Amino acid sequence: MSEGNRFARGVAINWLAFGFSSCVAFFLSPFVVHHLGNVAYGVWTLVISLISYMGLLDLGLRGAVVRYVSRLKAQDDHRSVNRTVSAALWLRFWISLIAILIGLILAHYTPEYFHVPAELQSPARLAITVAATSFGAALLGGVFGGILAALHRFDLLGAVAMSQTTVRALGVVWLLREGHGIIALACWEFIVILTVNLVLVLLAFRNYPQLEIVLQKPAEEILNAIWGFSAYVFIIQVCVQLMYYTDNLVVGACVSAASVTFYSIGGTLIEYIRQLTSSLVTMFLPLASKLEAEGQRQKLQYLLIKGTNAALAAALPVEVALLFRGPTFIRLWMGSQYATESGRVLMILLLGHILSVTTHTSANRTDQRKFTDGHLRPDMGQPSF
Repeated sequence: MSEGNRFARGVAINWLAFGFSSCVAFFLSPFVVHHLGNVAYGVWTLVISLISYMGLLDLGLRGAVVRYVSRLKAQDDHRSVNRTVSAALWLRFWISLIAILIGLILAHYTPEYFHVPAELQSPARLAITVAATSFGAALLGGVFGGILAALHRFDLLGAVAMSQTTVRALGVVWLLREGHGIIALACWEFIVILTVNLVLVLLAFRNYPQLEIVLQKPAEEILNAIWGFSAYVFIIQVCVQLMYYTDNLVVGACVSAASVTFYSIGGTLIEYIRQLTSSLVTMFLPLASKLEAEGQRQKLQYLLIKGTNAALAAALPVEVALLFRGPTFIRLWMGSQYATESGRVLMILLLGHILSVTTHTSANRTDQRKFTDGHLRPDMGQPSF
């Protein structure tokens, strides 16, 4: 298959996976909100927002794995690929342990700081602990997801993502219908995450037979090479986290847990638009790394320009429609009680997001929010790391 056909297939599969995931989440969101209630859903959203900050602990490693594996494989340097992947996995192992430790600390202090109601404080602590453990497991599996992305196997990543979405959603519906709460949602997500990441490990070894993992402290030159690229990705991740994922915590700390629900409904629609453009540009990093390794600078410039045009074409029609009819859409989607407040939140967030769409291709969303490297989603009751 030619490079152009492979890239086009990757775009199509990414959009298919995005469309499927978004449709499931869209129809599941009202179900989750109404079964948990405003307060419990707000608490769950706070748990999600806290754990999403742990994504910064990745330090840009996934982006580095995608870049260097795609680049080194294009040069048939399998030995360096193995050294790079082993180093990233070794680093993520220790980061995972740190994440679980931080989760235990957050579980102890968070409920009181965010004024969580007394009856939900114990469930919130346990949910944070389980979610942090899920995040640690997802960090390890994310290395192998990065390998598949570097190999342009977006067909496999898309299939895994859609399977994960289906199994997760079925579990969430059953648990909430049976009257379970946020603890059960967190435990179910842990099971799904663990299973999915085992599948990613198997797929990575199957599609890259030369892959060999040695878990030991990597050489200093390998660490320097990884950090030389991941540092830039880390800076982007910090900025993205501050811009897009601080709001729920501020609302919870300054207003109330119930208010987080009204705010997050408007914010969820903005997240869908970000995922729409991310599903388009996520395969640009391995392709750009390959073009760089081959010295094709002109094609790199062409990729940036066309990618920005495509991101604008995909996002702007949706943003304009929501700008004029956002509150009406929320009324039909979630119910009339959310239309006014959540609609105002949506209008404000849209204005900022419209200006940021042009940066999506250059930033390339190399944070951990694609497929199995992602973030907690309150509508689905899960982290998708």
